[in-house]
Amino acid sequence: MKVKREPSNPGQVGDRIDFSCADPILVRRMFSSRVLKELANGRLSAELSAVLGALRMDGQLADSPTLSNIYEQAFKFCLKHQRVEYFYKNAVVQKMVLGRSSLKVTAAYLEVRIAEAKLDVLLARDYTSAYEIKTDYDELVRLPSQLSAYQRACRSVSVVTSDRYASSVERLSNREVGVYVLTDRYQLRTVRPPENLDGSLVHADMLALLRRKELIELLRAYGRDGEKIPNTRLYQEALFASSEIDPVDLNSFVASRLLERSAAKRRLVAGLPISLAASALAQDLTRAQIARLIGLFEMDVTGGLQNELSPVLSG
Repeated sequence: MKVKREPSNPGQVGDRIDFSCADPILVRRMFSSRVLKELANGRLSAELSAVLGALRMDGQLADSPTLSNIYEQAFKFCLKHQRVEYFYKNAVVQKMVLGRSSLKVTAAYLEVRIAEAKLDVLLARDYTSAYEIKTDYDELVRLPSQLSAYQRACRSVSVVTSDRYASSVERLSNREVGVYVLTDRYQLRTVRPPENLDGSLVHADMLALLRRKELIELLRAYGRDGEKIPNTRLYQEALFASSEIDPVDLNSFVASRLLERSAAKRRLVAGLPISLAASALAQDLTRAQIARLIGLFEMDVTGGLQNELSPVLSG
């Protein structure tokens, strides 16, 4: 799968955009899944509209950059000035998935509920892997309980953090938990590689990652017809049927179903700037919405995009 990369030619359109004229909080919010969803629905969010308006007033759009150019440069601006959670999530997706294989081989899910915790990034390949993010803006008080929860559903667990917190994360986590640092050069440096946590896997928590169709597939593998089982009983029936399955084998089954489920998101991720990979993965769009969104990012913001979405840019 071919993924768009950031332009490297210093003279390319959009490479000279200066976001200091815009509200930095609004620039950061451009990467939220809600802003992307509004674009897919044919609307320009207040945040994106305000940033584009500020850039126009400051003469930053004179070269008619595309929306893709705008986002690529906004991403670089945010990495330098406000490295919040989104940029860590995108680094995990970019470096651990797109940089090593593709979404055909490894699925990525964001904000996944596991037990009483919410995991930042879950990767599913041969098995499931958890990546918890701790930025300079976070506290570490809940980290031990979060890691304990993730070990119940994921075969490996890692923390992605900053240089500031690296030693603290090492101290607060078991030696089997991986630790990575997001560097100033936007690379993931391995402080401690993760080890498999096979003894911590719990059937109930792994099955909780599956949807009805996937639970029915599991029951079918054991000669049960799950189609007629109501939703209120399906999970318990699947839990009973899988009770004799080796936890590692069940984790592999769960990972395979998560990988299969993610197929619809591949086109969107491939069609948008790589800086939006994490936000794209959080979307649940129709084919028409995906086509519209990809098309909008190819338009220049003073021409095609203005005519399509944004009267605020006219004048």
